[in-house]
Amino acid sequence: MRAVWLIVLAGLTACHTFDPKHPAVGKPSIEPAETAVWIWLDDGIWHVRWTAGPGRAHRFQGSVSGVAGSVAEITRTKLDLANTVALVGDTVQFDVESPTAEVPSGEGFDAKIVGGCARFDLYIDGHHKPEHIRLGPRKLPAHHVPFERCP
Repeated sequence: MRAVWLIVLAGLTACHTFDPKHPAVGKPSIEPAETAVWIWLDDGIWHVRWTAGPGRAHRFQGSVSGVAGSVAEITRTKLDLANTVALVGDTVQFDVESPTAEVPSGEGFDAKIVGGCARFDLYIDGHHKPEHIRLGPRKLPAHHVPFERCP
């Protein structure tokens, strides 16, 4: 009987505390020195930012669409992104060459999606790089690209 309790106790200490908050809810601390795409959800708005990091320019491409609804509106972080971040039909499409200059909060856009669930198909330098996707305040990597998230 004692062995059973030790096994149960060992299993409980290895478990992580349940987090009722959705892992993508809340802004991460964006690290401009990292080449990454940062995604989070706040108040029903999906936020997408990219940072090129030092060394060389990077190309960020992709799309964000609704799973069961369309993109209702987008807001760009900079006016000059209007030529490279656009609402095409009911999908946000973007193709941005980001310079190496560090932008503390990242460049990108916000998207309000009907129904809340979003599908992300993202490329960095022409390749899916899930290890460079950061989700929510814990900066969790995506396990694969494309991927879907719901509030």
